[in-house]
Amino acid sequence: MEGILIQDLELKRQLFVCYTCRLCTNLCPFFPKLYETFKDNLSFDDYFNLADLCYQCKICYHICPYKDPHPYKIDIPKLLLNVKALKVKKKGLSLED
Repeated sequence: MEGILIQDLELKRQLFVCYTCRLCTNLCPFFPKLYETFKDNLSFDDYFNLADLCYQCKICYHICPYKDPHPYKIDIPKLLLNVKALKVKKKGLSLED
């Protein structure tokens, strides 16, 4: 349970930085939906729904001013891939997915 709590805190931290930056607004459906639904208490279902909108194209990573070596170390594609893995672990994988 502690691992999920730490992951939840890291999700909130990175998504908050994205929410305040908004440089990636026009890249894919993930970012506008993030800006529309962001609140302090996102549930894991909210994270799962947001992660489904990421295509893993990694364009956002390449233009992000906060990626490593910046102290914020933002990596949204990796973060969302971890969310998708957590979704599979919690809910299983549908035949469609």
